Amino acid sequence: MITLADEHARSLGVRLSAPTPDRAPDGVSRAMELLAAGELRLRRHQELALRDAAEAHAMLERGETTAKLVLTCALDPAQAAST
Repeated sequence: MITLADEHARSLGVRLSAPTPDRAPDGVSRAMELLAAGELRLRRHQELALRDAAEAHAMLERGETTAKLVLTCALDPAQAAST
């Protein structure tokens, strides 16, 4: 997952963490357990194609969304066959 953040976030006092495998080696499996048990709720999100990344960034800059924006890059079957 990629999170878009303001390039000046650090100067604004925002601290972003860098994920490493040693920080939560069982994170994915634990999250799946919580999700299956109904103990984890996913935040509202909106999916956009990767080709719309510039528009997604513009939406964030304009403050038009409070949802997570998920950029998808799935190929349709015709594209997958030609690659």
